[in-house]
Amino acid sequence: MNEFGNQGKSYLSELVRLNKYNLIACGYEQLTVAGTAVGLASIPADAKYALIEVESSLTTPAIRYLELGANTLPTSALGIRRSTLDAFDVSGMPNLINFRAIQIGAGTHKLNVQYYK
Repeated sequence: MNEFGNQGKSYLSELVRLNKYNLIACGYEQLTVAGTAVGLASIPADAKYALIEVESSLTTPAIRYLELGANTLPTSALGIRRSTLDAFDVSGMPNLINFRAIQIGAGTHKLNVQYYK
């Protein structure tokens, strides 16, 4: 029985690897993150994935983000924290549309967003 579990895991890993390396870049934008939650502004119509890098003047956590749209907005105390030079991904058009980020503390904060299809 363990044999099938291992094969399933290998198959899933292979599917993830194939999908990741078959992506084609299709857009880029840089967003400034301040005291009001900001969403992605220039999502290409055929995008299905984004790689996002945080650029900040702070070395401590700079932003928080959520992928819940207006239903639950990030605040300075709510959301997933990211610091300068952190890179993370967002998959799927619904998550791209619902992505919102806000600054945690004073400073200059930007998001560098590379879109893929």
